[in-house]
Amino acid sequence: MDQFCPYLDWIDSQQEQMLARVKDWADINSHSLNINGLNVMLASLKREFSSLGAAARTISLDSMEIIDPKGATKTLHLGSALHLSKRQNAPIRFFFGGHFDTVYPVETDFINCMMVDQNTLVGPGVTDMKGGLAVMLTALEALEKSPFAESIGYEILLNPDEEIGSPGSSYLFKELSKNCRAALLFEPAFPDESLAGARKGSSNHTILVKGTSAHAGRDFFSGKSAIAALSELLIRIHELNHPEKDTTLNLGYIYGGGPVNIVPDLALCRINIRAISDEEMRLTESRLDEMIQELAKKHRVEARLFVESRRPPKPFDKATEKLFMEIKKCGKKLGQKIEWNPTGGACDGNTVAAEGIPAIDSLGAIGGEIHTHNEFLLVDSLTKRAKLTALYLMKAAYEKSR
Repeated sequence: MDQFCPYLDWIDSQQEQMLARVKDWADINSHSLNINGLNVMLASLKREFSSLGAAARTISLDSMEIIDPKGATKTLHLGSALHLSKRQNAPIRFFFGGHFDTVYPVETDFINCMMVDQNTLVGPGVTDMKGGLAVMLTALEALEKSPFAESIGYEILLNPDEEIGSPGSSYLFKELSKNCRAALLFEPAFPDESLAGARKGSSNHTILVKGTSAHAGRDFFSGKSAIAALSELLIRIHELNHPEKDTTLNLGYIYGGGPVNIVPDLALCRINIRAISDEEMRLTESRLDEMIQELAKKHRVEARLFVESRRPPKPFDKATEKLFMEIKKCGKKLGQKIEWNPTGGACDGNTVAAEGIPAIDSLGAIGGEIHTHNEFLLVDSLTKRAKLTALYLMKAAYEKSR
């Protein structure tokens, strides 16, 4: 442990610098669809991560298509990702991942950070995951200062579209994590400091129903109400949820109709499915498609199911358990109690794990109430989590050299 102490002590000296980075980044609105803000954030990340001396490139992501509220296909432009690579021929290679987009739109009134006490910072994205980016960077800076760095090579991917399912960057996670010993991603830890173990898979869909418009007074029964048909379907879908079942279907957005003197000819719903196995997810999607076809036949309307994004489930397999135990041992040496729990949340760790790479994806900062206007970060967790990752990396290099 003594051989690692100088570099872990250096991390302790970086808390103010880490906090300053988080504040600067959180004050940049980088909503997933705010291209201007994402570009500002990307430029800042390039500057800060240049301290690693890694080869860097910017990757423009393909746009994505969605069904808009009028039933038309709409193109959404995505930001650019940042890829950094260091020592590709090193004997040990790791993949590091993190996202710099947030859920807070440009028009939000939650725009600035505020210290509410000496250890609590409130602000947009401070924990999810701009705090995590600071943890990743500082841990790697500590590694680069150490004599253990030459044994470790790494690929870093910072993406701008995680909060909308990583539709443009998922392929990069698959491509860049190949042949890596493990993947370390810096989503927030749980408020009790535990890590995420198994994760459910998550898929987002749009259900589009097209009926027949008619005058609500003169020709009501010659019309086919898209709203009435969709409403019946949504009740049936919601009834598939049950507390004893691991699979859930969340009805997240409904749109349809117009003037009340016209039978509505269009309605849509966006839905999220969560399941613990890929088989269960596929079965649920298949059942959903069957229900939609039954609805179309019964009401004589058109109905379609569109897939917007899909992340596979992340199981807690033997390789992942081995990685967790290695991290847990490092935590014990640092006086940190590391446990893990399954979660229904999905992230880019799901995508990497599906490629057979052991992945821990909650090595970031500790805080809470993410995705709300009360999102907070525990400031002392920045150095704690950076030390955990740095020790794991240095220990891996040391053991490789013995």
